[in-house]
Amino acid sequence: MEMPKVMSTPKINVLVGIDFSKFAEQALSYALKLVGPMGGSVHLGHVAHCGTYIHDTTLGPVMPDDFPEAGAARARLQQLRTELGAEVDVQIHVRLSSSPVEGLLGLIMELKPDILVVASHGKGIPMRMLMGSVSNQLALRSPIPVLIVPPPERAQLLNQTDALPEPESSTAERALAMGEGGRVF
Repeated sequence: MEMPKVMSTPKINVLVGIDFSKFAEQALSYALKLVGPMGGSVHLGHVAHCGTYIHDTTLGPVMPDDFPEAGAARARLQQLRTELGAEVDVQIHVRLSSSPVEGLLGLIMELKPDILVVASHGKGIPMRMLMGSVSNQLALRSPIPVLIVPPPERAQLLNQTDALPEPESSTAERALAMGEGGRVF
């Protein structure tokens, strides 16, 4: 019997949506776990809101004075990269967009990562219906796999002996399904 050839482990490129929340920290933690055994790069992507800017654009190292949020975001991402150390290849990306979804989709098309890791803020169905969900929209529209990391408090459910909590109102669930063309995921 012929033994299969051992293939080298491919390096993985992970894009992480960073909004500087505690939820994004959790997403980054998962991204680092993915890259750890395989090696590869972690791309920290932040979308700076630009109001009615003409089109999405990725900013290089020079930040325009018109967008102070973008400059502050780049500084925070550089600090985060420093804190992560040299063991991991970390790249930072700041993109101007009127929408976090469009901005991250633009980064996906530009960087061509293997996977996108984003955090769920755990708003619940009623708030998602009102405000929308960036992570859900990305999962629906992304051309690459999307890992949605649940809020940190949900991890505590693993330590409980009871079953998972009951789902939210079935009325809200039906309304959400109807808003998504009747598809329930």
